[in-house]
Amino acid sequence: MSRIIGLTGGIGSGKSTVSRYLAKKGFDIVDADAIAREITAPGEEVLPVLAETFGADVLRADGSLDRKLLAERVFPCPQAKQRLDEIMHARILPRIIARTQASRASLCFMDVPLLFETGLDRHCDETWVVTADLATRIRRTAARDGTDERHIRERIASQMSDEKKIARADRVLDNSGTREELAWQIDELLKAYE
Repeated sequence: MSRIIGLTGGIGSGKSTVSRYLAKKGFDIVDADAIAREITAPGEEVLPVLAETFGADVLRADGSLDRKLLAERVFPCPQAKQRLDEIMHARILPRIIARTQASRASLCFMDVPLLFETGLDRHCDETWVVTADLATRIRRTAARDGTDERHIRERIASQMSDEKKIARADRVLDNSGTREELAWQIDELLKAYE
């Protein structure tokens, strides 16, 4: 049975950078975002539900999901965000749990942006939170997604605060600096499992 570590962090914190680093070191990663992409691929059952709920134009002509438009429509409105979460979580959470439980690696990381909000932390032996200062998070997200600052701030505001995540976490990684500094922090945490 694997030791399960929940990995979380707000948008632009660098959680995915941590996840990629851990994967390169050979650890199992169960990635909630990858599962979300699986279930929203063209032809999947959730797409008609999203189109009916948030407008037909959230689907492009080729049948793919316009993630940017959906985010712009959902994140400013708490009720819309809650409805999106209900639709997606009902399909994603069981897959995360099943894949994590199927892992035979010594350490399996459950990479979930909404780890605490969804209660998935109850399925973890330990939790790690990745943080970064607000300016860094905004800069990274804008560079990655081409999204303007207002929409980024709306998304950050819609998520659990770093302070609340840190209060619930077993370990904290500060990713406000360089990748080398982040890698050093990860390696230091991993020493406990050698």
